[in-house]
Amino acid sequence: MKKTVIIKSGLTLILMSAVMLLSFIACTPKVQQQYYVDNSTESDDNGEENDSINTAVADSSLFTYQMAMEIIQPGCKCDEKFFADLFGNLGLPMQLADRYISDADWGGDSPAISYCWGNGVKYEDYKFTATDDNYFGVNFNFFFDESRKTGRVTRFVIITSSEQWYKQFTKDFTADGIKYLSNVDPQVYGKKGKQYQKNAEPDEHTTEQPYYYVYDFSTNGHYEVEIGYDNGIDI
Repeated sequence: MKKTVIIKSGLTLILMSAVMLLSFIACTPKVQQQYYVDNSTESDDNGEENDSINTAVADSSLFTYQMAMEIIQPGCKCDEKFFADLFGNLGLPMQLADRYISDADWGGDSPAISYCWGNGVKYEDYKFTATDDNYFGVNFNFFFDESRKTGRVTRFVIITSSEQWYKQFTKDFTADGIKYLSNVDPQVYGKKGKQYQKNAEPDEHTTEQPYYYVYDFSTNGHYEVEIGYDNGIDI
Protein backbone atom coordinates (compact mmCIF):
# COMPACT_ATOMS: atom_id res chain seq x y z
CA MET A 1 0.00 0.00 0.00
CA LYS A 2 2.80 2.38 0.89
CA LYS A 3 4.56 1.51 -2.37
CA THR A 4 1.44 2.47 -4.34
CA VAL A 5 1.21 5.80 -2.51
CA ILE A 6 4.87 6.57 -3.27
CA ILE A 7 4.35 5.81 -6.95
CA LYS A 8 1.26 8.02 -7.08
CA SER A 9 3.12 10.80 -5.30
CA GLY A 10 5.97 10.52 -7.78
CA LEU A 11 3.59 10.73 -10.72
CA THR A 12 1.90 13.72 -9.15
CA LEU A 13 5.21 15.53 -8.77
CA ILE A 14 6.12 14.79 -12.39
CA LEU A 15 2.78 16.10 -13.62
CA MET A 16 3.05 19.22 -11.47
CA SER A 17 6.57 19.90 -12.77
CA ALA A 18 5.38 19.54 -16.35
CA VAL A 19 2.51 21.97 -15.73
CA MET A 20 4.84 24.50 -14.12
CA LEU A 21 7.28 24.23 -17.04
CA LEU A 22 4.51 24.85 -19.56
CA SER A 23 3.27 27.83 -17.52
CA PHE A 24 6.79 29.32 -17.41
CA ILE A 25 7.21 28.97 -21.16
CA ALA A 26 3.81 30.55 -21.78
CA CYS A 27 4.61 33.54 -19.52
CA THR A 28 8.12 34.24 -20.85
CA PRO A 29 7.95 37.63 -22.67
CA LYS A 30 8.77 37.68 -26.36
CA VAL A 31 11.64 39.81 -27.66
CA GLN A 32 10.09 43.16 -28.50
CA GLN A 33 11.15 45.72 -31.09
CA GLN A 34 12.90 48.71 -29.57
CA TYR A 35 11.37 52.13 -30.23
CA TYR A 36 12.95 55.56 -29.83
CA VAL A 37 10.77 57.84 -27.76
CA ASP A 38 11.37 61.58 -28.05
CA ASN A 39 10.38 63.12 -24.74
CA SER A 40 11.28 66.62 -25.88
CA THR A 41 8.53 69.22 -25.75
CA GLU A 42 10.37 71.51 -28.11
CA SER A 43 8.83 72.29 -31.48
CA ASP A 44 10.58 70.79 -34.51
CA ASP A 45 9.64 73.66 -36.78
CA ASN A 46 13.32 74.47 -37.14
CA GLY A 47 14.55 70.95 -37.81
CA GLU A 48 15.51 71.81 -41.36
CA GLU A 49 17.59 74.77 -40.21
CA ASN A 50 19.46 72.75 -37.61
CA ASP A 51 20.03 69.87 -40.06
CA SER A 52 21.52 72.17 -42.65
CA ILE A 53 23.72 73.79 -40.01
CA ASN A 54 25.05 70.38 -39.01
CA THR A 55 25.76 69.58 -42.66
CA ALA A 56 27.62 72.85 -43.06
CA VAL A 57 29.67 72.09 -39.95
CA ALA A 58 30.91 68.87 -41.51
CA ASP A 59 32.10 70.79 -44.59
CA SER A 60 33.71 73.76 -42.86
CA SER A 61 36.44 74.49 -40.35
CA LEU A 62 35.18 77.97 -39.48
CA PHE A 63 31.92 79.65 -38.55
CA THR A 64 30.39 80.74 -41.86
CA TYR A 65 27.91 83.37 -43.00
CA GLN A 66 25.36 80.64 -43.79
CA MET A 67 25.57 79.19 -40.27
CA ALA A 68 25.07 82.59 -38.66
CA MET A 69 22.13 83.47 -40.89
CA GLU A 70 20.29 80.24 -40.15
CA ILE A 71 20.62 80.70 -36.40
CA ILE A 72 19.43 84.33 -36.32
CA GLN A 73 16.29 83.57 -38.33
CA PRO A 74 13.08 84.58 -36.47
CA GLY A 75 11.63 81.59 -34.64
CA CYS A 76 14.84 79.56 -34.64
CA LYS A 77 15.33 78.05 -31.16
CA CYS A 78 18.53 76.51 -29.82
CA ASP A 79 19.90 75.31 -26.49
CA GLU A 80 23.27 75.32 -24.77
CA LYS A 81 24.16 71.83 -26.01
CA PHE A 82 23.55 72.95 -29.59
CA PHE A 83 26.24 75.61 -29.31
CA ALA A 84 28.63 73.28 -27.51
CA ASP A 85 28.27 70.75 -30.34
CA LEU A 86 28.42 73.37 -33.09
CA PHE A 87 31.59 75.13 -31.97
CA GLY A 88 33.13 71.92 -30.65
CA ASN A 89 32.86 70.41 -34.13
CA LEU A 90 34.48 73.54 -35.54
CA GLY A 91 37.42 73.28 -33.15
CA LEU A 92 36.52 76.53 -31.40
CA PRO A 93 36.67 76.07 -27.60
CA MET A 94 34.52 78.11 -25.23
CA GLN A 95 36.39 81.06 -23.72
CA LEU A 96 33.52 82.66 -21.79
CA ALA A 97 29.99 81.80 -20.62
CA ASP A 98 28.79 84.65 -18.44
CA ARG A 99 25.17 84.45 -17.27
CA TYR A 100 23.42 87.77 -16.73
CA ILE A 101 20.06 89.55 -16.89
CA SER A 102 19.61 91.45 -20.13
CA ASP A 103 18.90 95.19 -19.75
CA ALA A 104 18.66 94.88 -15.97
CA ASP A 105 19.56 98.58 -15.62
CA TRP A 106 16.41 99.46 -17.60
CA GLY A 107 14.09 97.04 -15.87
CA GLY A 108 14.67 94.07 -18.16
CA ASP A 109 14.38 90.56 -16.79
CA SER A 110 15.46 88.32 -19.68
CA PRO A 111 18.05 85.71 -18.62
CA ALA A 112 20.94 85.42 -21.05
CA ILE A 113 24.46 84.10 -21.50
CA SER A 114 27.28 86.14 -22.99
CA TYR A 115 29.34 83.61 -24.95
CA CYS A 116 32.79 83.69 -26.48
CA TRP A 117 34.10 80.77 -28.56
CA GLY A 118 37.38 80.69 -30.43
CA ASN A 119 41.13 80.33 -30.59
CA GLY A 120 43.54 83.13 -29.76
CA VAL A 121 40.76 85.41 -28.47
CA LYS A 122 39.20 86.67 -25.26
CA TYR A 123 36.15 88.68 -24.25
CA GLU A 124 36.47 90.84 -21.13
CA ASP A 125 34.73 94.00 -19.93
CA TYR A 126 32.56 94.06 -23.05
CA LYS A 127 35.64 94.01 -25.28
CA PHE A 128 36.42 91.32 -27.84
CA THR A 129 40.14 91.11 -28.58
CA ALA A 130 42.79 88.84 -30.08
CA THR A 131 45.49 87.26 -27.92
CA ASP A 132 47.51 85.62 -30.71
CA ASP A 133 48.74 86.42 -34.20
CA ASN A 134 46.43 83.79 -35.71
CA TYR A 135 42.94 83.93 -34.28
CA PHE A 136 39.27 83.31 -34.92
CA GLY A 137 36.53 84.07 -32.43
CA VAL A 138 32.75 84.38 -32.16
CA ASN A 139 30.92 86.39 -29.52
CA PHE A 140 27.14 86.53 -29.01
CA ASN A 141 24.39 86.82 -26.44
CA PHE A 142 22.10 83.80 -26.00
CA PHE A 143 18.67 84.81 -24.67
CA PHE A 144 16.94 81.79 -23.18
CA ASP A 145 13.80 80.63 -21.38
CA GLU A 146 14.87 79.73 -17.83
CA SER A 147 12.23 77.00 -17.55
CA ARG A 148 13.11 75.14 -20.78
CA LYS A 149 16.73 76.20 -21.40
CA THR A 150 15.99 77.07 -25.01
CA GLY A 151 16.30 80.44 -26.63
CA ARG A 152 17.60 82.43 -29.54
CA VAL A 153 20.42 84.59 -30.83
CA THR A 154 19.97 87.81 -32.83
CA ARG A 155 23.59 88.75 -33.59
CA PHE A 156 27.13 87.42 -33.86
CA VAL A 157 30.39 89.35 -33.69
CA ILE A 158 33.29 87.60 -35.42
CA ILE A 159 36.96 88.58 -35.34
CA THR A 160 39.71 86.84 -37.29
CA SER A 161 43.14 87.19 -38.79
CA SER A 162 42.08 85.11 -41.80
CA GLU A 163 41.81 87.19 -44.94
CA GLN A 164 40.50 84.14 -46.80
CA TRP A 165 37.59 83.76 -44.37
CA TYR A 166 36.81 87.48 -44.60
CA LYS A 167 36.76 87.46 -48.39
CA GLN A 168 34.42 84.45 -48.42
CA PHE A 169 32.14 86.02 -45.80
CA THR A 170 31.91 89.25 -47.82
CA LYS A 171 31.22 87.31 -51.01
CA ASP A 172 28.47 85.29 -49.31
CA PHE A 173 26.52 88.19 -47.80
CA THR A 174 26.80 90.22 -51.01
CA ALA A 175 25.42 87.29 -53.01
CA ASP A 176 22.58 87.02 -50.48
CA GLY A 177 21.40 90.56 -51.23
CA ILE A 178 22.84 92.41 -48.24
CA LYS A 179 23.96 95.72 -49.72
CA TYR A 180 26.04 98.68 -48.62
CA LEU A 181 23.92 101.27 -46.79
CA SER A 182 26.29 103.81 -45.25
CA ASN A 183 29.39 104.37 -43.19
CA VAL A 184 28.80 103.96 -39.47
CA ASP A 185 29.01 106.92 -37.12
CA PRO A 186 32.33 106.71 -35.20
CA GLN A 187 30.78 108.80 -32.42
CA VAL A 188 28.23 106.05 -31.85
CA TYR A 189 30.34 102.93 -32.43
CA GLY A 190 33.72 104.21 -31.32
CA LYS A 191 35.38 103.09 -34.56
CA LYS A 192 35.07 103.44 -38.29
CA GLY A 193 33.17 100.95 -40.39
CA LYS A 194 30.53 100.24 -42.98
CA GLN A 195 26.92 99.13 -42.62
CA TYR A 196 25.21 96.70 -45.00
CA GLN A 197 21.54 95.81 -44.89
CA LYS A 198 18.58 94.04 -46.53
CA ASN A 199 14.92 93.97 -45.56
CA ALA A 200 13.44 90.86 -43.97
CA GLU A 201 9.89 89.53 -43.97
CA PRO A 202 7.42 91.75 -42.04
CA ASP A 203 7.19 91.02 -38.33
CA GLU A 204 3.65 90.74 -36.97
CA HIS A 205 4.76 92.09 -33.58
CA THR A 206 5.86 95.51 -34.84
CA THR A 207 5.09 98.09 -37.48
CA GLU A 208 8.81 98.66 -38.04
CA GLN A 209 10.53 97.09 -41.04
CA PRO A 210 12.74 94.21 -39.83
CA TYR A 211 16.07 93.73 -41.55
CA TYR A 212 19.30 91.74 -41.65
CA TYR A 213 22.52 93.68 -41.28
CA VAL A 214 26.30 93.43 -41.39
CA TYR A 215 28.65 95.92 -39.74
CA ASP A 216 32.21 95.71 -41.07
CA PHE A 217 34.90 97.21 -38.82
CA SER A 218 37.86 95.51 -40.50
CA THR A 219 41.21 97.36 -40.68
CA ASN A 220 44.80 96.48 -41.53
CA GLY A 221 44.63 92.69 -41.45
CA HIS A 222 42.28 92.58 -38.45
CA TYR A 223 38.86 91.49 -39.66
CA GLU A 224 35.85 92.25 -37.49
CA VAL A 225 32.23 91.90 -38.57
CA GLU A 226 28.86 91.84 -36.85
CA ILE A 227 25.94 90.05 -38.45
CA GLY A 228 22.43 90.19 -37.07
CA TYR A 229 18.68 90.46 -37.37
CA ASP A 230 16.76 93.53 -36.13
CA ASN A 231 12.98 93.24 -35.80
CA GLY A 232 12.57 96.90 -34.91
CA ILE A 233 11.50 96.22 -31.32
CA ASP A 234 13.44 97.99 -28.59
CA ILE A 235 14.12 95.67 -25.66
